[in-house]
Amino acid sequence: MSCVALCQQLSCRENVVFAGAVDNSELSCAYEIADIVVAPSRYEAYGRTVVEAWSHKKAVIVTRDVALSELILSETGVVIDSGDIKALAHEIKRLLQDGQLAAFLGKNGYEIVKELTWEKTADKIENLYSIALHRRLHD
Repeated sequence: MSCVALCQQLSCRENVVFAGAVDNSELSCAYEIADIVVAPSRYEAYGRTVVEAWSHKKAVIVTRDVALSELILSETGVVIDSGDIKALAHEIKRLLQDGQLAAFLGKNGYEIVKELTWEKTADKIENLYSIALHRRLHD
C-alpha cells in the first residue's frame, strides 16, 4: 500500500504533505515550520535528520535504528522501538500537546549540535588515531 493510500485510509491525508525532493533552503524552511521531527526509520546510518532537527531547535522522536539515537536522552528527545506504532502515536501526541516540553527537548538538542563542529570531530579522530598508534607501538 502506498503512503498516500494509507493516509487516505486513515483519514489523515489533509494533514500530510508529500513534498518529494526539496532543495536545502526548502528543507530548512520545513524544519523551521515543524513543531517536532519524527524519524521512525527501520535503518538510518548517519542520523542527519537528528542533527538537522536539533540545529533548528526541534524536538525529535526516533527509533533505536536511527544513527545518533544513542545521543538522545530523556532531555534531548524520545527514542522508541522500531515498529511500536502505539508508542510512536503516544509520543507524537504528547509532544504536540506539550509545547514547552518540545521546546525544552529541541533547545537541549541544539546544545549538542553546537558541539558537533568539524574541528572538534577532526580533533577527536586525530586523538583516536594517536591512541591506536601508541597502543600498536607499545604492544
